Amino acid sequence: MKVNSTYSPLDTARQIERSKTPGAIGQKEPAAGRGASHANDGSTVEISENAILMKQAADLAKQAPDIDQSRVNSLKERIRSGNYKVDASVLAEKILEQHLANDFGKNNL
Repeated sequence: MKVNSTYSPLDTARQIERSKTPGAIGQKEPAAGRGASHANDGSTVEISENAILMKQAADLAKQAPDIDQSRVNSLKERIRSGNYKVDASVLAEKILEQHLANDFGKNNL
């Protein structure tokens, strides 16, 4: 096999040094309204608006209670009073979906 490249490790070192200088080609400037962080070495990290929104959504989800107590209480009352009816075919379908999703998750049902 013949290699026709004049590329050398010295070229890599030069590219790295050029990228460290402010205003280097290929460097991104932080956009207004986005999260950006600058390290002491001049590098920049930019966080997209979608990532910020996802973080906010995750924080809100963590604050929400794991159990909807009002729904639990409502179901308990309906069971006690005899007003809670279960559709057996819907229940069977949900059990089957859950079983397939857990045991055969590759199917992505």
